[in-house]
Amino acid sequence: MSSKVYRASHKEECKASGKAYYEAHKEERKAYYEAHKEERKASDKAYYEAHKEERKAYKKAYRESHKEERKASGKAYYEAHKEERKAYYEAHKEERKEERKASGKAYRESHREERKASGKVYRDAHKEEAKAYSKAHYEAHKASGRRNHLKRKYNLTPEEYDTLWLNQDGQCKICGRECKLDVDHDHKTNYTRGLLCHHCNTNVLGHAHDDIELLVKGANYLLKAGWEYATR
Repeated sequence: MSSKVYRASHKEECKASGKAYYEAHKEERKAYYEAHKEERKASDKAYYEAHKEERKAYKKAYRESHKEERKASGKAYYEAHKEERKAYYEAHKEERKEERKASGKAYRESHREERKASGKVYRDAHKEEAKAYSKAHYEAHKASGRRNHLKRKYNLTPEEYDTLWLNQDGQCKICGRECKLDVDHDHKTNYTRGLLCHHCNTNVLGHAHDDIELLVKGANYLLKAGWEYATR
């Protein structure tokens, strides 16, 4: 009878014998491990280095073949230790803040191109989904988004914007057009000067960088050119 057949037919007996042997020699084995700790450590390290790629391939194959099993196991572990993990996180939140910040920054820096490529692949694959999500998010947060934008950028409330709009009869303060109006403010003092159409705010004042002398020169240039044309 082969040893394999014997073990199969005497499974429980072998199991009990192995357990008894383990218990009887526990201290002896422990002492041996302690005495050869450094030797075993060096041996393990040498083995890992020599079989790095082989072990890497094995682990990858194992993860792929046990994907659902590992997923279920991870979920079960997470659920069983939820409160414990939460308590640990809260207890070490402050002391690990800078460490996590530095670690995250280092990871982003070293994986910049990889993350960029991965993000592009994801966006391309989920283009319509992202578009629908953005639209839904915008609609759901339109009012609060407008309030936050006005407060953050111009220190205005929606009510103050509406008052300005009514005082100007919904017209641009420069050209007088009735259209959607942008807030015009002094970039140095942050003082709100009024509401302008996008063209006047961006192309007239914005491109001139709010330079009064430059704008006056531009006006004089147009007046002079018009007079020259009329009197030629």
